[in-house]
Amino acid sequence: MKRILKRILKVGLVVLGVAVLVVAGLAIWKWDTLSTMLSNSGTEGTVSGVPVAARTDLPPVTRGEGDWIAWRGGTSSGRSSLVGARTDWSGGLSVKWEADYLCQGESSATWSAPVVQGNHLVVCGRDKERDLVFCLGPEDGRLLWQASYPAKAGTSFGAGFRATPWIDGERVYTFGRSGDLVAWQLADGKKVWHANVNADGGKAPRWGHSTSPLVTDRLVVVNGGGDCTHGCL
Repeated sequence: MKRILKRILKVGLVVLGVAVLVVAGLAIWKWDTLSTMLSNSGTEGTVSGVPVAARTDLPPVTRGEGDWIAWRGGTSSGRSSLVGARTDWSGGLSVKWEADYLCQGESSATWSAPVVQGNHLVVCGRDKERDLVFCLGPEDGRLLWQASYPAKAGTSFGAGFRATPWIDGERVYTFGRSGDLVAWQLADGKKVWHANVNADGGKAPRWGHSTSPLVTDRLVVVNGGGDCTHGCL
């Protein structure tokens, strides 16, 4: 009987030791994850399902020959200045990377296109309560930074962005369907300024503010909307 009790005691101690090691390992893993999230200070809230950006090794902003910095390109002509681009696509394409976290839920669809300058690709997204902005590495899809702001939006044709951002050197400008015009630092996603055209007399159409920004040397121009009397949909 004593031998049985000793054996049970030994087994119990072994099981307890394993449980302590597992709990300790989970605690360390959770602490590392939390520390990384807290270091991601450029975001305004976290987004479900989004990989945490490593903000300690952000690359410097560069430029490239094939940059596409705005809707229809930097010259608004719809033509790229890239020379020697591939023209034979008969063999199809292979997927290098993908990001499936840009929109959070069926009602959060966005319609804006991505823009690229050098080693920074900016694309907009949406969750239930916020407009989202993501910057990824165009070569590998690694998330460089993410940013957001609260924005109420109807669900007509999707609650997310319609307007394509505009990259202007060290900044990128986004225009949300609820009228939020925001300037971000391209390098790290920090907000430079934020304005809403509705506060200055603008009025969103039924489908939301949709025109992409036009950036000049001194101005950022957007269509603020208003009453429509000639053939509105």
